Amino acid sequence: MKSVRPFFEASFTLFFACVLAFNGVAQEIEVRIIANSKTLSQAIAINSALEVIGTREVTEGQIASMRGFFRREEVDDAFTPPKTYTNMEPCALSENGVVAGYVSRHFGTDKSMLGFVWDSRNKETVLLQPLETDSICQAQDVSADGKIVSGYSTGSNPPRTRPCVWELTDNSKEYVVRELSSIIGNNPFLQGGRVLVSPDGKRVAGCIAEEQLSPISFNSSLFVWEHSENGEWNRRKISDEQPKLRDMNNAGTVVGSLKLEGILRACTVDVKGKITLIDLLPGDESNEAHGINSKGTVVGQSDDPMGGTGGPTAFVFQDGVVSPLAMPKQTIHCAAFGISDSGAICGFLAQEIEEDGGAFGFIRLPNGKLSDKPKVETKDGSK
Repeated sequence: MKSVRPFFEASFTLFFACVLAFNGVAQEIEVRIIANSKTLSQAIAINSALEVIGTREVTEGQIASMRGFFRREEVDDAFTPPKTYTNMEPCALSENGVVAGYVSRHFGTDKSMLGFVWDSRNKETVLLQPLETDSICQAQDVSADGKIVSGYSTGSNPPRTRPCVWELTDNSKEYVVRELSSIIGNNPFLQGGRVLVSPDGKRVAGCIAEEQLSPISFNSSLFVWEHSENGEWNRRKISDEQPKLRDMNNAGTVVGSLKLEGILRACTVDVKGKITLIDLLPGDESNEAHGINSKGTVVGQSDDPMGGTGGPTAFVFQDGVVSPLAMPKQTIHCAAFGISDSGAICGFLAQEIEEDGGAFGFIRLPNGKLSDKPKVETKDGSK
């Protein structure tokens, strides 16, 4: 049975370099492995400065839990939940180091979940407020400049989930929540399907309900809200489908997955509503798209049938062609979650060696420097 490379006591970065042939052109590839947990770590978003956010498993006594982190130059900042909250989950990262996500505490308490913005430049956390009369909210994405955050706001009596944005304007010193128009007041698909904002802050995308079929069933479709010159967000339907959204670029192309006959299939949807299914890697049964950059390059994971000893393989989709993401030869499983405009990719990987272990986060850089063997830096990755 295959095993994976174990984590180490200290947090450090391993460097692997290799030469790959892509479209007939040799490329130098550097993979940096983030070993900031003994058992599990993953990098979920990356920007042009090679800053990443992610989650890692930590153990306190007999209890293991996932904790969020922000990493810059191999040093981690751990997210500390505000007073009275127990969890702080990062979801998105801007180009200037602003993180959006949510904090949570025991369900049933007042404001048991709120969106947050954390600024890496001053290490300050700002809690985002729900729409008036609502009780909880979640931030799911952030624009490149950190000034527009997208997500949803939820209330009860009657049940409602509404898309919204929080805007930081030149005239305001705090994020102001603003509802995005919807057809009916309850849009529960937004909670798992996400509300995205383009890097330039000009578009928001999400799947909202057009019809309630039963108390717990809704017919949802994909819409975009486009920011007009007069400051309004104008809603427009682009597809009858309801994909789970994961990322969007400035061209308005969104990536995510559709459930077809019970199986997740990676897809892209352009601003005119054209859906493109991304082919599976050979032998696989399902796939999901997680990231897209300004060049339209998509990354994600392709997975084999349930059961057995298999696992996911990261893929890259470019110019209509899908291929496995080239990784160090020791890799047995991997998934790609984010891609920057320069082509840097982040995700997680597991590597085959003799001993038991966990899975690492990684940063994969094109055009890196070659080395004869992996370079290990023992710099402490906590702060």
